[in-house]
Amino acid sequence: MKYVAEELIEKLRNIPIQNVASAMGYHVVKKGNFYSLKEHDSVMIDPRKNKYVRYSSDGSSKSVFDFLIEFGNMDFIGAVNYLNDNYIGEAQISRFRDVRNNNEKSCKLELPRKSDNMRNAFAYLIKTRCLSVDVVKSLANKGYIYQDEEHKNIVFVAYETKEGIRQPVFANLKGTNEQYPYKRDVPGSDYNRCFFLDYKSDTLFITEAIIDALSVMSMQGDDLYKWNYLALTGITKTSSINYWLDNPNIKNIILGLDRDSAGIKATEQIKQMIKEKRNDINVEVIQCEEGFKDFNEELVYKVKRNIPVHKIERNSMQVVELENPFCKCRTR
Repeated sequence: MKYVAEELIEKLRNIPIQNVASAMGYHVVKKGNFYSLKEHDSVMIDPRKNKYVRYSSDGSSKSVFDFLIEFGNMDFIGAVNYLNDNYIGEAQISRFRDVRNNNEKSCKLELPRKSDNMRNAFAYLIKTRCLSVDVVKSLANKGYIYQDEEHKNIVFVAYETKEGIRQPVFANLKGTNEQYPYKRDVPGSDYNRCFFLDYKSDTLFITEAIIDALSVMSMQGDDLYKWNYLALTGITKTSSINYWLDNPNIKNIILGLDRDSAGIKATEQIKQMIKEKRNDINVEVIQCEEGFKDFNEELVYKVKRNIPVHKIERNSMQVVELENPFCKCRTR
């Protein structure tokens, strides 16, 4: 098991369980000085101690880590990664070592049942997140994006092809209701791959979030297939970069992590790690424009204010103006 700094563990331990439960899609119900869950009424959360008890189980007092292990189908490291990525954002970067799946015991990746329509997914991705219609439809047609039947979440899926058979290796869920933010990896996902799109380019563009990778694609206009894309779904999952470093066809890597303290710190660490393993690779850093946290925040701001969207170019922090292709999701 990877070593995790005790100082980070203490920070994560204090994240309110009721907030984590809500972000995971559970309906939190206030009961006096405590909280419970609509879906599991035997659960009682004590916000003062930040502990919970599940009376239908052993009735013992448990932590936020235990909650993710029990209700999120994660192991301890998976719980640490989830909390760090979503609440703390400290760059605890591994040295590109392979990591286990998000279960202590390996399990098969089973994708959620597919809905017969994409209404919620399309509305969220195109109208709320202002992604290009062409990008969303292209990925949906190829099975990289779909809407799940039960909860209407967006399911992002990465595949690998072996002996002519395409198999899913990683999947991530994203809620479509902004009032109840929800995202998580599907149990059995391979963190040595994460979410990637392989367009047989010699250049790999790396982002933290899947939405950011799709935002970069949307900014590229007709050139949306000119790069490969890797979304780490959290800055701690850097082992997924290994796969691309082992590919001799990769000559360039663009790091497009978030423009915040954690993203900037992680960028410098990843640059050094790439240099140690493949010093022949050209590494560039291209961030969103100053004043924004990530590429999607920049994209949404510009699209909804009719500000021209710009095309990202390599070898320069400058951008080339691109005709705005997002008229369908503009708001005034």
